[in-house]
Amino acid sequence: MDTEAKRAVPLIVWIAIVAGILLLFWGSGSFLLDQGVLSRKSGPFYKVTNRDFSLFLWNHSDVYRADIRQFHEMALTNEMAKRDVKASPQVLAEYHVWKRLLGSMVIPRQIPLPEFRNFLAYAFEWLPENWEKAPSEYKAFVDDLPSCPFQQLEPLPEETIPLEVRMAFYGWKNTFYEREAIRAFQPDVKMIESFLSKYPQFARHNFRNFYPDYLLSLNLKGERLPYFFRSALYNAMQVDQERSELNSSPQTQALPSDALSQWEGCL
Repeated sequence: MDTEAKRAVPLIVWIAIVAGILLLFWGSGSFLLDQGVLSRKSGPFYKVTNRDFSLFLWNHSDVYRADIRQFHEMALTNEMAKRDVKASPQVLAEYHVWKRLLGSMVIPRQIPLPEFRNFLAYAFEWLPENWEKAPSEYKAFVDDLPSCPFQQLEPLPEETIPLEVRMAFYGWKNTFYEREAIRAFQPDVKMIESFLSKYPQFARHNFRNFYPDYLLSLNLKGERLPYFFRSALYNAMQVDQERSELNSSPQTQALPSDALSQWEGCL
């Protein structure tokens, strides 16, 4: 009895030490970047790359802002971007719903050339050298970006500025340029109804699996709307304003309809 009691004390101590080490490993790893600390799971549900998941993060930057920061502090290279993300099943489930319903659409706001340069200086995972699937047209465009004469890039085709890059750019702009404006944005019922008629994919009930009160009422304060919806609505409201400002500004040169044939310095 005495011998067993003496042995019980160090055993408990060892259990506590092992548990502490495991907690340190768990706490030190971002749920974003899979560095092999946790074992990978198989199946298409878990096969989501860091690059693909980053687009989801930009659309949910109010919740995952710290993870976005760490995402870039880890110096995301092509090799890192190809790795599967490390995230909980609940977060991955939300990602897959977002991907299926919203993952292939953008609200076509302007892409000012100076802002796009700043974007690439921050989100270097979208530089062609860090993206092995980058289209050749996009590679040529980025290589010759310093000599591009036009100030607005949104009219360029997707081969030149791919959909994923546009999504990341708009998410970056919302997060770092317009976060406070989006927070203060208070849409009325008419705005929401007009937005949903144009973008009906936002009206799907699937989002209630993650936001139980999602659009149960359109008469909501802006801060009660999920960020991905509020930011998209804000972007939609900015489209007409930006076009009006673009047409009225004598210092801004819009792309002509035959811009591709004239863009010899960038393509």
